Amino acid sequence: IMAILLITYQRNKPEQNGADINELARDVLKEIASDSILRNEILLAQTDTTQIPQTISFVNNSLPDYLNFEIRACEVSSACGQSVYVGNVYSAERVFGATTTGFNTVKLRLFIWVGG
Repeated sequence: IMAILLITYQRNKPEQNGADINELARDVLKEIASDSILRNEILLAQTDTTQIPQTISFVNNSLPDYLNFEIRACEVSSACGQSVYVGNVYSAERVFGATTTGFNTVKLRLFIWVGG
């Protein structure tokens, strides 16, 4: 009986495609990098994510409702880890730099997980 239940569960188990979520994270960061307003907001804020409300709103509107996210902005040499770890988390990062006023680089890291 246990074998039948296990086989049935494996066949009906919902699939999470991590590759799709990773690709989605990279695509969102690519769109942020190509938008001059969002890119400048990140470069001006540097590592202070409280100063990037337009970017956070853009990410929130770009993701399906069942996904949660966290954005971290760090120095390029930093590991830039997630503040709270919950389940399976997918991430992508992108380095932003080179403004008209100088060469201030910042690493933006996007963490995405299925909400619960």
